[in-house]
Amino acid sequence: MTRILLRIEPANESSQAVAASAGFHLTNDALVIRERKEGPFKLLTWERTS
Repeated sequence: MTRILLRIEPANESSQAVAASAGFHLTNDALVIRERKEGPFKLLTWERTS
């Protein structure tokens, strides 16, 4: 079984809609926090298995 992951910012509703329409679902994984110049940002994890 292959697990494909997407990481999407919570405020990015458009990308979440595309992910859902492509067969991905939101996981219960903890938020992923990444750093960038502007400061930290949080990402939700979406997955699709095949």
